[in-house]
Amino acid sequence: MNKEKSISLRKKMILAFCLPTILLFIVNMMLYFGTAKVLNSLDEIYSSNNSLNQLSDGLESLQLATEGYLNTKTSDALEHYYIKEQDYSDLLMAIDDNKDDNEYRVMERNIKRMSLNYLELTNQAVESKRGGNVEKYKAIYEEATRTYSYIESSINSLNNKQFINNSKSYGAMMGALQTIERLNIITLVTIGIANLVFVVLIASTIADPLVKLAATANTVSQGNFDVQLPVVRSNDEVGVVTMAFNKMVISIKDYIAKLTESMEATRKLRENELIMENHVKDAELKYLQSQINPHFLFNTLNAGAQLAMMEGADRTSNYIQRVADFFRYNIKKNKDVVTLKEEIELVDIYIYIINVRFAGEIQFTKEIDEPFYQRKSLA
Repeated sequence: MNKEKSISLRKKMILAFCLPTILLFIVNMMLYFGTAKVLNSLDEIYSSNNSLNQLSDGLESLQLATEGYLNTKTSDALEHYYIKEQDYSDLLMAIDDNKDDNEYRVMERNIKRMSLNYLELTNQAVESKRGGNVEKYKAIYEEATRTYSYIESSINSLNNKQFINNSKSYGAMMGALQTIERLNIITLVTIGIANLVFVVLIASTIADPLVKLAATANTVSQGNFDVQLPVVRSNDEVGVVTMAFNKMVISIKDYIAKLTESMEATRKLRENELIMENHVKDAELKYLQSQINPHFLFNTLNAGAQLAMMEGADRTSNYIQRVADFFRYNIKKNKDVVTLKEEIELVDIYIYIINVRFAGEIQFTKEIDEPFYQRKSLA
């Protein structure tokens, strides 16, 4: 069993649901910022073209305002001119006066320089118009118109070149954006598969031990305790339940084994008791049989003695009577203590019987004080 501290079921379930969500959130945020960066780059690609378009529109508006004032010489036209002249000046101020040798930067500096010259020419033409110098403002206006044509041509040329270059950059950016999109799909699919595998693994670590535990419990419930107990591989809730179940099954098996041993010992003891009872009954039977034979013999001897007496055989009757007395003395019950007189009488009877067998060859004498006759003796 694994003794290391394991993760609880609650934490496993939280990990199963939260970890994939966190990963998806992180990946989506990374892809979002990457896509936003590419989109910002796409916006910046055509920002130069937008600036040139605004500059071209401002230049055209200033040219029209100049023509309008020169043709009408009204205060509204003059005010309109100054507004357009200020707007165009603001657009020119946005152009950086750097010293970069890049072709586009050089063209921007030339456009700015020509535009400043154009502003000066338009101011001179307007001032000449206001002063009534017709010849001068016409000559200056013609010069301004030529400069306007040069500026417009330069702006269009730079705009076209930048548009071509920006289109290439746009294609590269779109390729990068498509790559990010494909990467996004691949990442989401990968994370989805990984999430599925992770959830399946987590579910397996939770469900597999429960399935094995349920199968073992079902087998045990049918009375079969000789089963392979499930292995405890973790210390989580399932592991604790499995460990408790294993201990319970082992305890029940031990209890059944002890109960079986106890029942077997009880059975053997009962068998021994029955055997002893049988032996006792046999002994009682034999004891009864042993009592029947002496009584039968004693009664038979008494009958023989009476028969001999009836026939007039006194000696035979006396002999048989003495033998009967001898057997009667031996079969007395519940009398372990006898008198010495009874013992002496038994000896006299025994000597008499022996002398009859051996024709009176046995000589026997006895000397006993009278007081001892009343004393008891152990049989």
